[in-house]
Amino acid sequence: MATPPKPHFRMFCADEIPLLAQKNIQKYQDMHDKLIRTVTPSTATALNVMLPWVEVENEMDAEMTAINFQGTVAGPDQALKDAVKAAREVVNAASVEWRKRQELYYLMKAVRDLNEPLEPEPKNWLTGKLNDYQPKTDDSDNADPMKQLSSLRKSREKFMDEAFVESGGLWLTDEELDGVPPETQLSKMSRDELGQEPPNVGKTFVRLDIGAHDVYCSAKNPETRRKVYLANEARLSHLAQTAKEIIVQQDLHARAWGKSNYAAMEVAWQLAPSLAWAKDFLDHLKEALVSRGQVLLEVLKLRRALDLGFKLQEVQAQKIKMWDWYYYRDMIKGELQMDQARLAPYFPLKHVLSTLLDAMGRLYRLRFDAIAPESLDARSIWHKDVRVWSVWDEQNDAPTFRGFLYLDLFWRKDKINTIYATRIHPGYDKPDGLRKPISVAVMCNFSSDETAELRFFDLNALTHGNPKNAKSNLLCKLTNILLNRKELGHALHFLVVRNKFVDGVYFPMDFVEAPSQLLERWLCTKEVLKLVGCHYAHFDAAGLKRWQEKNPGVSIPGKDIPDAVLDRFLASSKFNSLTSNMGSITGSLMDMKMTSLDSHEAVQKLDLQKEWYGIEEEIYGVDTSASRKNGHDYLHNWNIFGGSHNGRGYSHILGRTMASVLFQGSFAANPLDQDAWDKYRLTILEPFGSHRKDYIKMVEDYLGRPFNAKALVEDFTADTLEVLREKYTKQLREKKGKAT
Repeated sequence: MATPPKPHFRMFCADEIPLLAQKNIQKYQDMHDKLIRTVTPSTATALNVMLPWVEVENEMDAEMTAINFQGTVAGPDQALKDAVKAAREVVNAASVEWRKRQELYYLMKAVRDLNEPLEPEPKNWLTGKLNDYQPKTDDSDNADPMKQLSSLRKSREKFMDEAFVESGGLWLTDEELDGVPPETQLSKMSRDELGQEPPNVGKTFVRLDIGAHDVYCSAKNPETRRKVYLANEARLSHLAQTAKEIIVQQDLHARAWGKSNYAAMEVAWQLAPSLAWAKDFLDHLKEALVSRGQVLLEVLKLRRALDLGFKLQEVQAQKIKMWDWYYYRDMIKGELQMDQARLAPYFPLKHVLSTLLDAMGRLYRLRFDAIAPESLDARSIWHKDVRVWSVWDEQNDAPTFRGFLYLDLFWRKDKINTIYATRIHPGYDKPDGLRKPISVAVMCNFSSDETAELRFFDLNALTHGNPKNAKSNLLCKLTNILLNRKELGHALHFLVVRNKFVDGVYFPMDFVEAPSQLLERWLCTKEVLKLVGCHYAHFDAAGLKRWQEKNPGVSIPGKDIPDAVLDRFLASSKFNSLTSNMGSITGSLMDMKMTSLDSHEAVQKLDLQKEWYGIEEEIYGVDTSASRKNGHDYLHNWNIFGGSHNGRGYSHILGRTMASVLFQGSFAANPLDQDAWDKYRLTILEPFGSHRKDYIKMVEDYLGRPFNAKALVEDFTADTLEVLREKYTKQLREKKGKAT
């Protein structure tokens, strides 16, 4: 067996980072100077312009990607965070100056005009660079697009730096927390942080950034739900001005390039053929979701009436607030047997991870070899909980090394409270023909508590030896598995894509989501859930002991999820899909509104708070009057302000549509069909960065039929809602109500 290289990622010290940033800037500057000095438009070719440029850019972008990642995992190391931020600022400032050098634009234009036979990836690279370095247009009102870009980057960085900073919480009594699952209080709300000083003696401090959602979704006291929900809506209000600056600056930036608005500029790099197409797509989806949402709202009102003892004739007069919308949505989920507590015993985390890696290894033809923690250099990981695998491509008889997979699973203080996958050191082809392997990380926030029975998780057993030698297992909510599966989908995609350049190149945001969304759909099939599930009492001796201690005299459950539970979960999964996509369309419509206005004056006058709650009322049918006073819930949609989805907020939900198209066409009949997975990897995943604006045609060729833009809408069946409406109406008729 071939031996992989040691992981090339390493954590830098704070004082190393400024030197690395300056070194990269100088190298890039020298490359530009040499091009301008030695090449003219009449002598420019792909060989003497693009090749030296790409060589330097690959090295610089790879190193800066690693540096920027370290700023997100620096934890309490403020010096490291500051150094990364400063490095990012000086590199961004330098890139703004580079784009002002029109000599570079004309060299690249000369290469394009030669019309040399380039492969898709370098051709895409050239198109992107021409767009980046394009001289400003005559109708730009003398605006400096590079100056606008610099201001925009600073505002986005400020927003992202502050959006994930811990920002307060509330002290709540046990009575106020009644209904919130105990394991949630233990793991997410720092149950050890009990108040010691009046007036908070005996109360629990609930951090809004990590605990608010669990409270307003499950607390029985409506006043608790209201208080926590409104406090969380106002949590990021200090960023409202920054958000407004971002939409104004990005609009100026687009108009400086002669574009009608920011969305029109961004759509050129997306899957959507045009801005009009994207708007029509959102309008069609909104119509379907509003129609279903109205039925859902009636169902929620009926369930609330049952809960509070209202009469049937009083149902329609109710005004539902968002905190009650979430509470009764989750109550219905439980009744539909989407109760996470019932499913969690069948998903011990080590079993889930090992079976997922094994299954995906077989389907993607990859092999994951765990690297023992003690063999890693101390600076090759950022925390003791991080685990690393070397990844091998087994498509051919002789396995080839692809890169490294890092998993950082558990929540901890000072860790960014979100779930994501990211390249921490991109892969690319070097000038000597050898491959610089990729390193990719999946960052999760699974609950853990070192002192409580909830945590029975031996990390070492996960990465070497027999995992069943572990002490026991942390149980996983299925929602966490789905999120982890989605991000693992991104990681696997990064590992198999056949890119020569460091960025892959120019992945459209609305298609980059599709492979991960497809894997989420794949997991929600009976075959795969049976494969992944295993009751923890059957996993190891410690799990069996734990079950017996908690359930003395009770028969041990079967190893597999009961078919009745699984069937009901799958039948009700479309309910979850509906509510999830209602949230997605709200953010998408908000972004489209902010970025597609006809004039800059209209952007300046746009009231973000008013616009957001207007959209929310339209989609959900709720009363937002209380939220409109101090709420800024739109700021929690950090993607449409922080840069990754600005002007393309529809990308996530369009990616879901693409995933539905691919899943229905290839995997719905047999989720474990190896031939289908081989074709999918070869046709869709490997050449991912090479197709540019032909993604829809690529999918049509792959499936052998036209792209169905209504694929996601077809998932929003009303069957479950109609059953619930009839059920709750019947129960209210049979129950003697009381006045409001």
